[in-house]
Amino acid sequence: MIKTVEETNNCIRLINSMPYNQRISRGELSRATGLSDRIMRKTIELLRKDGEFIINNQSGGGYTRLEKTAENEIKMMEWVKQEKSRAMKIIKNYMPVEYWLKNQRALF
Repeated sequence: MIKTVEETNNCIRLINSMPYNQRISRGELSRATGLSDRIMRKTIELLRKDGEFIINNQSGGGYTRLEKTAENEIKMMEWVKQEKSRAMKIIKNYMPVEYWLKNQRALF
C-alpha cells in the first residue's frame, strides 16, 4: 500500500505518464517521470498492490497500463501465466537449498 507523500507523488507522476493500453519502455518512463529505474519499479509495484493493472511482457516490450475491460482479458491472463511461471522458477531454484538445510537440522 502507498504510505508516504513521496510514494503518492511518485505514483501520480507515473500514472500521468502512462496512457492506457499503450506500451512504454522503462527508459521512456524514467525520462517522463524523472524517477530512477529502481524507484520506478518500486512505484509500479505499489500501484499494482493498489489495484492498477500494469503489466510487462518479458520480451522487453515495456510496461502497459490496462483498463479493466473484457477486451484486455487475454492480455491479463497471459501476464498472470507469465508471472506464475517466474514464481515457480524461483521456488525450484531455492528448493534444493531449503531441503539441504532441513536435513542438516535433523542431524544436529
